Amino acid sequence: LLATSALASAQKFPDYGIRECTDPKILALETDDCTDYHIFLARVSDSASPGHQGDLVRLVCDGIDGSCNYENIEYPANSSWSGEKVWCPSVATGVQNGQAQLEAYAERCPDSRLVLFGFSQGASVAMDILGGGGGPCYDCVQDDNPALDSSSSAASLLAAAAFGAPRRTGNQTYSILDLQDFDGTAVRTPEQLAGLAPYKDILREYCNNGDSICAPDSEPTEVKNHLSYFEKYQDEVADWVIGLAK
Repeated sequence: LLATSALASAQKFPDYGIRECTDPKILALETDDCTDYHIFLARVSDSASPGHQGDLVRLVCDGIDGSCNYENIEYPANSSWSGEKVWCPSVATGVQNGQAQLEAYAERCPDSRLVLFGFSQGASVAMDILGGGGGPCYDCVQDDNPALDSSSSAASLLAAAAFGAPRRTGNQTYSILDLQDFDGTAVRTPEQLAGLAPYKDILREYCNNGDSICAPDSEPTEVKNHLSYFEKYQDEVADWVIGLAK
């Protein structure tokens, strides 16, 4: 029974791999100083910061014309490996902290242009920050949160990208790959989709075929399909952000 339970858990909650960034060049970019461009990162479940997104930050900051740095959105990033019903409060904490961090930085550094990235659980955090979130997912219920205040200077983002979000609805204009008809583990409400609509021109959402997190009904599902976003798309995403900055 234990073996069966472990197998079921592994299939439902893949091992994302705790990727600890040790590149001194990337780590040196972590600061909340006012710069021309400032990137916010929401990491994958159970991962160190900046985790899988460190190389993407480096590519953007190396290619962009101006000073550039990043900060991590502070939240537990707990998966269900950490205990029962912990995923939802983890995401809710990330959204609350993320909105506060964006708004505080934008108020303190009004000339900075802001970028938001999120992977897996962090992708749900990022999209909930922008459009509002909440509702059932992974056998728990996430507290509702409002969309980012449209009157806040933080709402004037340069770009946002989400990779492998558990909470997603297919057939959106910002869905980059050809999985528009597949929904995620949980779907977004009409109100949450309306909250994301103002960001459609600066938002990209990536979901691979066979990713059991963001498209569980697509086949064949394999863990590698959830872990390959940055190998496949980080150069493309970096070029897109750099292009928006010009």
